[in-house]
Amino acid sequence: MIKDRFFRIEKTDTAIVQRFSEPVSALSSASLNGGNQVISNIINFKVDPANIQAPDLDFPKPGTTLQCAADSFNLQGKTLGMMTSASMNSFRSQKMTHGDLEVSAFVTNGLGNARAIGDDHDTSEGSQPPSGTINLWAFCNKSLDQNAMVEAIMMMTEAKVAMMYHLDFKSRISEKTATGTGTDCTAITCPIAGTALPYIGKHTVQGELLGKACLAVLEQSLSWHRNNQYKR
Repeated sequence: MIKDRFFRIEKTDTAIVQRFSEPVSALSSASLNGGNQVISNIINFKVDPANIQAPDLDFPKPGTTLQCAADSFNLQGKTLGMMTSASMNSFRSQKMTHGDLEVSAFVTNGLGNARAIGDDHDTSEGSQPPSGTINLWAFCNKSLDQNAMVEAIMMMTEAKVAMMYHLDFKSRISEKTATGTGTDCTAITCPIAGTALPYIGKHTVQGELLGKACLAVLEQSLSWHRNNQYKR
């Protein structure tokens, strides 16, 4: 259990559940309540890779699976849901602070479908994509405007690519250095109240905190993956 004045996090064998003390702004590529949303919870839910279906199939839909998972944890309000086949033991968290600024980052990872940007696609209609997924999300304790939230997603993606290069993970398709997996999800969250920060780039303190927090959790989680030779 991780307790913070803004949220608390519970880890089980099948999920990482983050409950916020009050609704927050979120921007994400999540399968459940993705895009620009106001949310009360995040769930990162583990599924059996044998049950993962290609997104163009009618059943099961990832959003339906994730909402059922959220209901099973009795999550109240809108929940942002991410899906993975990775071990929850890959979960890592890191908080960085400077004065009254705080940024916390969180990740789980599986690399069974590690890919380099621009690799040939490898699924067709009705086929099942390989399992894997790096789910990376973060919380900034200051409100961000929409431009800054997009910038934060960009920064988090840069951190992921930098760490994949640093640890030299390879694409399962091309053997080029991987830049992620084929099913990654990224999310940034922040309070609704307060004057929104317009920037969170590399020239800002909050951008430095976000970058360092993301690099730290990615290095810890991906190194765990390599040391345990976990295939997903």
